[in-house]
Amino acid sequence: MGKFAVIDKRERRGLTWFGRLMVLVVLFSLLLIYIFTIQQFLAQTETVKGDVLVVEGFIPDYAMEESKGIFEKGNYKLIIITGKPFEKGSHLSIYKNSGESSAATLIKLGMDNKYIRVVSLEDYHKRDRTYATALGLKEWIESSSMKIKSLDLVTIDCHARRSRLLFQKVFGDDIEVGIISIVNRDYDPDKWWASSNGFRTVIQETIAWIYARFLFRP
Repeated sequence: MGKFAVIDKRERRGLTWFGRLMVLVVLFSLLLIYIFTIQQFLAQTETVKGDVLVVEGFIPDYAMEESKGIFEKGNYKLIIITGKPFEKGSHLSIYKNSGESSAATLIKLGMDNKYIRVVSLEDYHKRDRTYATALGLKEWIESSSMKIKSLDLVTIDCHARRSRLLFQKVFGDDIEVGIISIVNRDYDPDKWWASSNGFRTVIQETIAWIYARFLFRP
């Protein structure tokens, strides 16, 4: 076989059956780690004993009830509810947005309205909604006379870690952001894969967190 040969024979390296088995074991182990840890990872709770309690207004009524209890047990000056325009039923509701509706819920539950503030987005876009909400809150704080050095953010379930990440991106070093995750009653967090609601929620929030953490640019 000289330099003008058409076919060349070369040594090829590949996995043995044991090597393939080890790769499968590693991949399966990573899958199990994801299944049994991802929900707790996303549904983060880590308070900073904030000056104010901020509640994302889209959370369900039972989460608003828990938010009221959190406020009453904490040493917060105000409870600030973020809101967005209703995407359905806006013509039937007496409230303009989810923030006003949630504030009315708290008042109905017995909270004094002097401790409640609503910060709603009128110029609302579906893209990067959480980030836009945080920007609206920052503008409201800057336009008010309040001196806030820290806040605790309340949201629902797996939305927590992403919300905290995006809020902290907005506030930077000026305001420290803590997070409180309310348990989602629509599925069992310990067996999220066993229901369509849990599976959909966890997978969607996993993808959304990866986007916010590694791809999102303000």
